[in-house]
Amino acid sequence: MPNRFRFPTWGLVTASKGRRRTNYSCPGQVVVEKVEIAEAHTTGNPMLKWTLRVLAPRYVNRLMWRNSVFTPNTLKFVKTDLHICGLDLEKLSDLPRNLSKLLDVKLEVTKKTKGDNENIYFNSRIVNDRTAGSFEFWAQRLPSNVYQMQVRYVLSFKTK
Repeated sequence: MPNRFRFPTWGLVTASKGRRRTNYSCPGQVVVEKVEIAEAHTTGNPMLKWTLRVLAPRYVNRLMWRNSVFTPNTLKFVKTDLHICGLDLEKLSDLPRNLSKLLDVKLEVTKKTKGDNENIYFNSRIVNDRTAGSFEFWAQRLPSNVYQMQVRYVLSFKTK
């Protein structure tokens, strides 16, 4: 019986001789929605559980999950991921106190799938310089009469 339900995937799925065979990657932009320290079920090692919300280009607002287990072999990868997110720690024992700094960080990621294994790689951090607080910075670069008109308009808007 053919599968009547179609679930979106991050790339192309090819089938051969009744077996599912996948091999693709997809770049995307995400925001860190939740990070917690947990314990791996099989080994008992500590791990970071990431919850990522997709921003672009496809499947906006969907969730992706990533687990980073702490072992001697994977410690350098965990530290690299933390560095990409803008968190540089001298000691990893400081991580629980600094978890909140990882929230709302925007990242460029790649999701790679090979067979049944899926991996999410952090490529880079997305830094947005044009935040609401930078109005004064940009306004000061305008001619003085334009800047004064904008300030008067904002002030008159606040008094209404």
